[in-house]
Amino acid sequence: MKYFLLFTFLLLNTHFLTAQDCDCEQEFEFVVSYLERNLPGFGDNVTSENRHDYEAFKTTLRKQIRLNTSTPCMHYLNQYVEFFK
Repeated sequence: MKYFLLFTFLLLNTHFLTAQDCDCEQEFEFVVSYLERNLPGFGDNVTSENRHDYEAFKTTLRKQIRLNTSTPCMHYLNQYVEFFK
């Protein structure tokens, strides 16, 4: 009986055990500004020829972040970082 009560108690409390919520858009902006300032190869990867494509890529990711709140933020951060590979 005590195992049943313990099990029931644990099941009822799992509703309150959620991962931390973060503002994905804010995290994205932090990563963008950090890499633009500190990435040694940023100037080599983003030139005057492809600057427009880079800005369009960032805008597209921002729109996706706003629209798809169910997608993990790490997905968008990885997409952005992989631009520099």
